[in-house]
Amino acid sequence: MLIASFASYVALDLAKRVRAADRSVALTWWVGGSVAMGTGIWAMHFVGMLAFSLPIALGYTRVLTFVSWAAAVAVSVVALGLASRGSLSVARLAAARWPWARASARCTTSAWPRSTCRRP
Repeated sequence: MLIASFASYVALDLAKRVRAADRSVALTWWVGGSVAMGTGIWAMHFVGMLAFSLPIALGYTRVLTFVSWAAAVAVSVVALGLASRGSLSVARLAAARWPWARASARCTTSAWPRSTCRRP
């Protein structure tokens, strides 16, 4: 909960800055906010997956762990881009929530089903 709250605060604070007049500054804030939000989504779900106890030995490869992080960050780029364009209306927020939901699902499912499962 702490990880998700902190990541949400940082991402929303950086989302305000994406509307900067200088395009290069706005791009920097967009990338920073996307990395912060995606890392927060990924960390929250990964910690939850690590805490989940199964009756089999379960491990996570470095490649799949990186892929799950990259998926969360990539979808956060799309979501933050949608949320930062034009006026922030209910319709725009509704459109931006789907990439966030996909990021949450993707960062969890990309690491877990293909992870290294071994019977003890």
